[in-house]
Amino acid sequence: MLAPKGRMGDGGGYVRDIRPDEPLPGADIPRIRKAKMQADLDELLSMLWLDERTRGMFIHFSIYNANFNLYAACNFAFEFSPGGTIRPIPRFKVMKIDLYEGVQSFDDVLRFDSVEVQYDLAVSLLLIRLILKELTRYIYIRWTYGTSLPYVKNIWNMLELANIAPFICAWIMRASFATNPQRTIYSIGMFATRYAELGNVADDYTLAFAFDSISIVVSFLKLFKYLRLFDATALLWNVLESSFKDMAYFFVMLFLFLTGFAMFAEQMFGPTQLLFSTFILSMTALINQIFGVVDIYWEMVRTAQERWLAISFFLIYTVLIFFILVNVFLAILNDAYGSVKGERDERFAQLKAEREERNRLNPPATTAERVAKLQRAARGRFHRFQARVNAMARRRKRKPATATDAIDSLYSAPDVGVQMASTTGTGRAMGRA
Repeated sequence: MLAPKGRMGDGGGYVRDIRPDEPLPGADIPRIRKAKMQADLDELLSMLWLDERTRGMFIHFSIYNANFNLYAACNFAFEFSPGGTIRPIPRFKVMKIDLYEGVQSFDDVLRFDSVEVQYDLAVSLLLIRLILKELTRYIYIRWTYGTSLPYVKNIWNMLELANIAPFICAWIMRASFATNPQRTIYSIGMFATRYAELGNVADDYTLAFAFDSISIVVSFLKLFKYLRLFDATALLWNVLESSFKDMAYFFVMLFLFLTGFAMFAEQMFGPTQLLFSTFILSMTALINQIFGVVDIYWEMVRTAQERWLAISFFLIYTVLIFFILVNVFLAILNDAYGSVKGERDERFAQLKAEREERNRLNPPATTAERVAKLQRAARGRFHRFQARVNAMARRRKRKPATATDAIDSLYSAPDVGVQMASTTGTGRAMGRA
């Protein structure tokens, strides 16, 4: 079969499709009879399908679970080493032909009948809003400061970008999945007599949800931005922020040590153990040892070409990485925690002292004084309210004055002439009259 370009070959090879028989009348599911399968395999065997120069064989098939409406792209790779060993590499990827349940065309999406479509539309609108917000912020900072460094140095801006980028990649993967012609073949006819490879389709489907998962993790990390508003919840973030520089140097040194030990382990144990056959596998095995997986020690000693080298390697690695570097990492965090905790306690003590000083200069009122103050305030309000009620009652009882009453009141006053004379000439004339 065709080999992907890489260590198993140059991408060339041969393909043999094992096709099922045509479905029987009245049936829509083609089947592969066991006898036909055996005959095809015997034919490949007789034609020397595999020989001493074969470096890889791949078996691809797809299965369908009608109970859950799920497809599975099953790929088996068998790597043949020059020494004659066979290394199996299985890959299974589960997917659905349709992104949304009951939505099979673009017209179905535009009807917005599916709840999943509505949720995705809401998330997409929020994503567009977030993109515009970040773009506006970047343009403002760039225009104000003339450089992008203030935007890049802000960790929260970087988290926003780390949240946006996976969402965009997820939608690209979904668009590639929806337009893949192999998916169209399966969506039109679930069971066909010609095999359609679902591996690439399944890759797009699983990658889309993998990017969604990354965005979800980053979204939860953004909660630290709001947790910093409270001292109790801001402690963890302050510890990480305080120890960031020291931890960065520590991880650089840890990576250098792991790289050296991984290269040594690949050369020492790779020919006899699968866990150390490649650099990546060696690095993974050594990291697992840091977390306490030491069962491979006996295999290392048993299969090593020189036992004393295997024992020395394990002891040196355990002492240097586990007992020294891991404890240095814990010491960095412990020191940062103690520093942040001490600063917080000192700040609380200062605030407490200031509060006690204010209470000493202006002692708070006792309960009896507060009750008496409230009673005085209540009585004052009651009297003011009673005065307003009485004034309203008097205004309602008073008879409204007419124009004649106003004139009579002027002539009936004994000193009206004097009062008018002291004001205007017209008043004096009225007084003499």
